[in-house]
Amino acid sequence: MRKLVAVLNVIAMTVLGISSAQAFDVTRGDENISSYSVATSGTTQAAIWSVNTPMGNDPVLTSVSISVKRGKADWSTPYTLYTQSDTYITPAVEVRKNGTVFAVWVVDGHLYFSETGDNTNSFSTPAELPNASGMEFTHDIALLTVNNSMTIAAAVQRTDGSGEYWLATWHRKANSIPFRRDFVMNAFPASEFSPCDSQTQARCSYDVSSVTISGNAKGQQTVTIGASLETQVTDEDPTTEKRTISTMQRGKPSLYWDSPQIISTVGPIEINSYNNWVYSNITTPAGKTAISYSFEFNDDPGKAKIFVSPKLGKRFKSQDVEALKGYAARDIWLSAEGETLYAAFNRQLDSNRSHLNAYFGKVGKLSKAKKLPTGNRSRTKGLAIIKGTPVVVLSKIKNFQVHEYGSLILSKNKWKYKKLQLNPPTGYGLTFWFYWYYSDTHFTFSTIYEDLDPEIWSSFGVDVVTLI
Repeated sequence: MRKLVAVLNVIAMTVLGISSAQAFDVTRGDENISSYSVATSGTTQAAIWSVNTPMGNDPVLTSVSISVKRGKADWSTPYTLYTQSDTYITPAVEVRKNGTVFAVWVVDGHLYFSETGDNTNSFSTPAELPNASGMEFTHDIALLTVNNSMTIAAAVQRTDGSGEYWLATWHRKANSIPFRRDFVMNAFPASEFSPCDSQTQARCSYDVSSVTISGNAKGQQTVTIGASLETQVTDEDPTTEKRTISTMQRGKPSLYWDSPQIISTVGPIEINSYNNWVYSNITTPAGKTAISYSFEFNDDPGKAKIFVSPKLGKRFKSQDVEALKGYAARDIWLSAEGETLYAAFNRQLDSNRSHLNAYFGKVGKLSKAKKLPTGNRSRTKGLAIIKGTPVVVLSKIKNFQVHEYGSLILSKNKWKYKKLQLNPPTGYGLTFWFYWYYSDTHFTFSTIYEDLDPEIWSSFGVDVVTLI
């Protein structure tokens, strides 16, 4: 995992008018930031980050800090939630409808959480989330808030030496109620994966690439997990890998999850490079579910795929297969307005990966998707329907590097482009690293800076742009 050296800034902007407010350094000058997360709900925003501070002779002091902004008030003074030496910490944050802020972080196989009261910035004493016996948390976690309930989905690894990963979820209705662990399933179903055998295999290792979760106000939920198994028979044999993406649904958190549906299987094949991620996981108000993901291995042209379940519990079926064919399709993001699904995605023009066209259209009718007015060197980085208005964030590519980030907003049937005012320090440029989050009223996008010297990998700064 790469180490990030960062300063977190927040810029508030308005949709349609898109007038920018002054940037604010939430971290107050913190550097050596290794991971971060942002969230928003209503008029409350929160940012959480971890810092790795070198102490000399290799030891590192790691801490987790958080800052909250409520309405027109300033960002709160950063509060340190946790500190530990010689470790790596992954934090995440969510904001509930009632204004409470919920923070989690994984350290040394344990997951801790802390939260505020209603409309306060005082955090509770960190508590440990109970886990299944013989399992420890990985850094693959996903949070879901619907109204004021909280669900945590996480990949956990068995400590019996098998190396297997499982998927677990926890749920709680309100602050005063303890978390209940709902379900644990093997992320590597026997129908797709053979167990590792140290007696006959030179190498065999499991890994989880992603965990996502979505839900609606009825309590219906959808979770996905990407899993891979890497094997090598002898030291002289090539290493092969098998990958799957599975998804499960349930009618409400008090019910068991339905049996997993595997929507993607690849391998075993030799893999030198890959782009195989879940981009979007959406559960609509009526229970329709859509999953989008990338599918690119080695030198093969990239593919973007969409799977939709028309109703909770129904099988997932591939959508817009013909529309997503071509030299390469990639970077596919989904959003919903009611029960109507929309997609923003790219088509690659030729073998030059920076020659891309961006498109926007309705899922199920992507053959009629409209080309976005961005030129042929832009990549989609996010999509949301906010108050009925589509918002697409893109990166513009120049010399295989990010030249700028911008937003496209559909107003009166015309797309209006606005460059995001990100200000890397001298000697640094924008990177492909980004993170975004949206609610019914906000869209928050962020990126980091990278040293322009190609011989150095050193990042500095995280700008967060909030579209309101």
